[in-house]
Amino acid sequence: MRRLAGDCRFMKLLRNTFFLTFLSAAVSLHAGALDEEGINARAVHAQGITGQGVRIALLSQGNVRAGHAAFDDANGKPAVVNHDFTGQGLFRNTHDTNMAGLMVSRGSSARPEAIGVAPGAQVHSARIVNNGIKGINFVNALETLITKHHCRVVVTGIQF
Repeated sequence: MRRLAGDCRFMKLLRNTFFLTFLSAAVSLHAGALDEEGINARAVHAQGITGQGVRIALLSQGNVRAGHAAFDDANGKPAVVNHDFTGQGLFRNTHDTNMAGLMVSRGSSARPEAIGVAPGAQVHSARIVNNGIKGINFVNALETLITKHHCRVVVTGIQF
């Protein structure tokens, strides 16, 4: 990351982009997961704030199971779009599916209460790691997801 900080192209990409880094996904942040009140996401949803129109980049070593019932959208817009920046293809896994669920789950018939923090948002799940982190994969993913797909929030659990 220090080397990238001096790269003007990289720094220009980061303007107007919000980064979240999850060092541990041990605590579930579903709106109703912590106790009866959850994290108060439902109170925010009731005010009409659902993340509608927000695109979130999820940078990780795998991809989300986009076909999971929690990501069904009645409007036909996918809640999750997968990308591969390693050249090795998509690699769907539970960790990244859970991360996306925390953010954009729409609930399911089996668990209608399991709503994510921003159920109106869309996650762009980007696989950037394959046998180690390569800076070029990271930069290419950011450039593509920010400029082409208009992601304005970047989430990663990768420790650099």
